[in-house]
Amino acid sequence: MITDCKHKREHLNVSDTQGAIGYFRLDEIPEDGVRSIDMFDGKGHRLFSLSVSTNGVAYQVLPRGEDKGIYTITDDEV
Repeated sequence: MITDCKHKREHLNVSDTQGAIGYFRLDEIPEDGVRSIDMFDGKGHRLFSLSVSTNGVAYQVLPRGEDKGIYTITDDEV
């Protein structure tokens, strides 16, 4: 669960190279609910998806995103 994380966050900022594209508070997600953030290209094709729930976080680079060279890295913040 997110509440069990060593460094609990109260909010999640989603940014791109142009600045913040979204903001929401983690406590706004209902119990067993999910908040999803999707990235699309200019043609409306979904490239990447991020889902945040009260039970954890999941992300996926979709095949079109892989074709465009999108990749993910992990970095622990202290």
